[in-house]
Amino acid sequence: MSASSQIWASGCPYRSGHMSFINTTALEDKLDIKEISRRRALFIPMDGVQMPQRAWLEEGKKLPGTEFYLVSGGYMAVSDEFIDLLNEFDIGAPLSDGPGKDRVEFHPLTIDDHTMTKELDRAHILHVAVRKPCVDFEASAAVDRIGKSHLWSPGIVLEDKLVVNETAQTGADLWAAQDLTRTLFFSDRLKSAIEARGWSRIKFERCRMAE
Repeated sequence: MSASSQIWASGCPYRSGHMSFINTTALEDKLDIKEISRRRALFIPMDGVQMPQRAWLEEGKKLPGTEFYLVSGGYMAVSDEFIDLLNEFDIGAPLSDGPGKDRVEFHPLTIDDHTMTKELDRAHILHVAVRKPCVDFEASAAVDRIGKSHLWSPGIVLEDKLVVNETAQTGADLWAAQDLTRTLFFSDRLKSAIEARGWSRIKFERCRMAE
């Protein structure tokens, strides 16, 4: 990532407004949803935890045919094309470094019709397990502390309200901020590459650099 480049935040998939009517709830009885939710909230690796592998599309609905699907439970399922693009950028430690490392993870997901007898598509659940201590919470205007915990919750509108420090300028092009929930961060070059593909479902909001 180049020095002093613009940093962008996004609430996708949490606040994108694009529901795809894809469900996993009937299939999750054997999954440790509490542990999955904890790791997703903290953006930590899913090593040793089984993620959903099948989902089903509600009757009468159509797949959006785009770069990512939203799945019940707040999962973001991305297309092979989206993964190919991400692999052109820094997305954390390579798989050869072994488990437990900070990296963007892709978990295979099969999407069936509502009868669960016909396969409609295959995708991967995106889990961002790359964290940077990049947000200045005291200087930011769009965050609230969650109770007495160390976690912060983002506001609905983030444009020019999140203040990030110099750690945002180094390392991975896609990451989460340490202690901030429901928000992903993108380097300027990754944002530009996504927009160049004509993919418009991710709402990017400009961050401010700490003075």
